[in-house]
Amino acid sequence: MEGKASSGHDATDANGVRYQIKGRRLTPRSISRQVSSIRGLHLKPFDHLARLLVDEQFRILWAAIVPFEVVQAKATFVHHTNAHRFLLQEEIWAAPGVRDVTEDLRGAAAAF
Repeated sequence: MEGKASSGHDATDANGVRYQIKGRRLTPRSISRQVSSIRGLHLKPFDHLARLLVDEQFRILWAAIVPFEVVQAKATFVHHTNAHRFLLQEEIWAAPGVRDVTEDLRGAAAAF
């Protein structure tokens, strides 16, 4: 994990690949798949977006590693927040380079 000085990404792997990590808890009252705003997208602050959706009991529903290029192509700029909005919709799973890591994370969670 990165310290607070790492603007735009939360973790870097052993190969120097930068990840911005975003999660969302889905409940019957809140089913939106929107993550928090992504600022400075034009600066390419990360290489991949690690995206996680959990249910009300924090069980893993879906998890994916999304390449920056897919995020950039699918994100929408929102003027009043001066940031981009990205939704993890079903079509994203079929986008080039997207890796479904749901089962990997479920396995890791079960090990605890």
